[in-house]
Amino acid sequence: PTPVPASPMGNQPVVWREKLSTGPGSINRHFIRTPPGATWAELVVKFNPTSTNTGPNRLFFIHCLQNLPHVPFSKSEGKFVMRCTMAESKKETMRVEGNGTLEVTIAQFWSSLGSTDVEVEVYFFGVVPDSASLFLSTVSPVATTHVQSGPGPVLVKPSGALKTCRSTVRPASSSIRPGG
Repeated sequence: PTPVPASPMGNQPVVWREKLSTGPGSINRHFIRTPPGATWAELVVKFNPTSTNTGPNRLFFIHCLQNLPHVPFSKSEGKFVMRCTMAESKKETMRVEGNGTLEVTIAQFWSSLGSTDVEVEVYFFGVVPDSASLFLSTVSPVATTHVQSGPGPVLVKPSGALKTCRSTVRPASSSIRPGG
C-alpha cells in the first residue's frame, strides 16, 4: 500500500512526514502518493547528528523519482547531495504530477561515520491551467485562461512570450486559366 499524505486543511499544502534514524551506508526508500492537482513538491530535510564523537559532518544522497509514461527520468527526478554540519535543515524542489507515486530515497554516505536522526517532509503544491498554450489572432486579439489551484497556497504571476508570428497574406492579383 502507498502511504497517502495528510489531506489539505483549508489552504494548507498536503504534507508527508517521516522520521528516520540513519547510519553509514543505510538506504531508506519511501513511496508517496501525489495528491490530485500537484505540480511540484518541496522536500525539506532536517538533520540532527546523534553521535558527535565521529564528527558533525554527514553526507547524504537524496533521490526522488516519479515514473511518468513518455517522460524521460531527467524531467521527472531530482538528485540532491546534501552535506549537513550539526543540526540544520535543507530544502529542494522538483516537478511532480498529481495522482501518481513519488519515490523518495535517502542514503547516508558509507564514509560519513556516526548515526543521524533525519526528519523528511514533502510538501505538495500545484497550479493547473485549463490549456497549455494560448493563441492570439487578428480575429481574436485577446485570450483568457483559467487556472485551478491544487494543494497549498500559491501565488500566480502569469507571463508570456510571443514565439510565432503568423500573418494572413492575400495576393495582389489572380487569374484562373484552364490547363495552366
